[in-house]
Amino acid sequence: MPHFPHVYRFWQQRKRQIPHLRYLIVFILLSGLGIAASVTAYSSYIFMQRLVLERAQKEASLQVQYRVETIDRWLLARKTEVTTIANTPTIRQMQWSVAKPYLLEVLNRTDNFHQFFQAKPDGSSFTTTVDRADANIQDRPYFQTVMAGKIAVSDPLISRTSDIKQFNIAVPITTADNTTPQGLFAGSVPIDRLLERISQLKYKDNSYVFVLDSQGFPLVPKNQDRSGIQINTNSSLLEAEDRGWRSLARLMLTQQSQVKRLELDGKPMYVIFYPLQEADWSIALVIPPQDIEGDLAALYRLAIISGILLIAAFYAGGRIVVNAEIMRSRARREVLLNRLTQCIRATLDLNDTLQTTVEELAKILKVEQIAFGWYDPKLQEFTIAQEILSQNYLRQRGTFICEGIEDFTQTLINSQALRLRSKSNDYALTLKRDRYIALPVTGTERKGFLICSHRYPFWWTKADKALLQDTCNQLAIAIAQSELYRQTQAQVEQLKQAQLQLVQSEKMSSLGQMVAGVAHEINNPVNFIYGNLSHVEQYAGDLLNLIGLYQKHYPQPNPEIAAEIDTIELDFLQEDLPKTLASMQMGTERIRKLVLSLRNFSRLDEADTKLVDLHEGIDNTLILLHNRLKNKINLVKKYGNLPEVECYPNQLNQVFMNLISNSIDALLESETSEPQIIIKTERINVNSKKWVQICFIDNGCGIPDNIQEKIFDPFFTTKPVGKGTGLGLAISYQIIVELHQGKITVETPDSGGTKFTVEIPIVAHSV
Repeated sequence: MPHFPHVYRFWQQRKRQIPHLRYLIVFILLSGLGIAASVTAYSSYIFMQRLVLERAQKEASLQVQYRVETIDRWLLARKTEVTTIANTPTIRQMQWSVAKPYLLEVLNRTDNFHQFFQAKPDGSSFTTTVDRADANIQDRPYFQTVMAGKIAVSDPLISRTSDIKQFNIAVPITTADNTTPQGLFAGSVPIDRLLERISQLKYKDNSYVFVLDSQGFPLVPKNQDRSGIQINTNSSLLEAEDRGWRSLARLMLTQQSQVKRLELDGKPMYVIFYPLQEADWSIALVIPPQDIEGDLAALYRLAIISGILLIAAFYAGGRIVVNAEIMRSRARREVLLNRLTQCIRATLDLNDTLQTTVEELAKILKVEQIAFGWYDPKLQEFTIAQEILSQNYLRQRGTFICEGIEDFTQTLINSQALRLRSKSNDYALTLKRDRYIALPVTGTERKGFLICSHRYPFWWTKADKALLQDTCNQLAIAIAQSELYRQTQAQVEQLKQAQLQLVQSEKMSSLGQMVAGVAHEINNPVNFIYGNLSHVEQYAGDLLNLIGLYQKHYPQPNPEIAAEIDTIELDFLQEDLPKTLASMQMGTERIRKLVLSLRNFSRLDEADTKLVDLHEGIDNTLILLHNRLKNKINLVKKYGNLPEVECYPNQLNQVFMNLISNSIDALLESETSEPQIIIKTERINVNSKKWVQICFIDNGCGIPDNIQEKIFDPFFTTKPVGKGTGLGLAISYQIIVELHQGKITVETPDSGGTKFTVEIPIVAHSV
């Protein structure tokens, strides 16, 4: 045994599943009797089948042979008639004027011929239909045969004088010494006369008969059902597209009698054919298989009944062995299910339930490895959640990539070969067919699978499968309860977030109303000042011009006036007053732009989606943040060619404000030598739909990877106490993802710093 470690291992795995010795003996005896009975029954069935088929074929063959002999006798009688007429002195004279009245009288007495004709050795002929025929018949094969001194039956042809489809029975007209033919005499028989006699040949209702001439052309009676067979009577069967017809034609032209089973037009058929002795033709009878093999139905029924009785007897004996194993399996299953039920009632922790499940199954099934895992069909990844190893088989739990598998679920259920590669690429796992069993855990949103596997072929009994199935049903209940608990917790968290969002929305609404009110109140006096500055500038210019004229025409002013000029520094006033007015003009212009930005930012009158220019919203936000950016941070705009986007502009402006403010805070805290913010926009395609992408990139200190996963969580902030609420990015995430059905991500560029990317569809999705 040490020389065969794999055999020993294989035997050890199966010892626990081999029933008691007496049950094994019963199985062996029943199997031997079943095999012996099956071999005997099968041999008897084959013998009886062959006997029945031979009898049916012989019966059909005798009918064809009888009909062929009847037609041969009829053809022989027609040959005798033609030979008798040809040997009369009237015909031997070879004078048509004398022979025609005699032949017309003979035609009136018979209905087998529709015309007689006489031909000379040069091929010229005279017929009872048209007297002298225009056509020369030297090219006819039967003419050449007759001139050689033999009686000939021609192939079916169309008469050149009467246009009737016929065949000719031709005999030589000999001289007085009966040796040298001096001409030809023939009787033309319509094909219909022959087909009437052939059509009487039938074998049951679905059979079909036809005649094949020496060139392979078929003759088909008009009153017969072809049973779906297609025969082209205008072409030779030797040139048929169907190989079955070509093979049949070649066999019939050998002038042998046979019974064949062939494929004709793609259907199996029995064909019985015999050659005619009086003509170079063959007659074939086509019989569907059901007409020949119909007598086998009783034999089939007898075989089925015998098989059912044999199976019933074997089943009854097998149940004796199976019942004992079933009782043991049920007890084992009940123990495990009771433990699982107690575990489910005791805790809602899914990990504890899974761990208990795999531990109990490992004890009962004695398998090398048992694991429970989750499958993601989008990523084609299988993640092992809990496992038990008797040896280092899978090495460790983890996430595996399913290689080359289109339907992982169907592969596991069918127990096909399965290859899993570790996501870290350090090793691969191959589960071979018949060495593992996997069952799905239904009733959950995620696809769970319970997998038991071995390195060697393993015999999974019906009891093992039932145990695993019941376990999966219990796991489905446990997972459903755990999922319900998780959903409850998630709903509580959603309620908290909804409450925070309502508070924040109310704050933003109040802030927007206040901003709109302030903007409105500032707008009126600013417009008054801005509108009057042009007049003040004109009035001041006029006064300065007037003073210049006085200085020109009265260069020596009154001492009191001269003193006042020195006091008010008239020269400086004349130079500085226009500059002051220009400064006031610039200031009022900036105040007007600031008011416009406040109005655009608030947009309190726009609660629904609207087509807006995103660049305008970004620019308005930058105006509000001008004091924080001025002379401190280099701003780079890389605007693309964006169309107007259907969105909620107020909420988007809030997102822009949060992202740009965070970038400014990060740059001011990092003390970067050349702080810079890049705002980049462009059009992109997402799943064949048109979106816009806005990127906010700064070269600050960046965000660590472990923090990036939490950056959009409510109340999460890295700022000191009192400087951040942790709601800005959380609200931005909700605005982009939930309200606009878009995406917002954060990453660290290769050059360092932080990059926030916002993507939204150009046309708003219906939510």
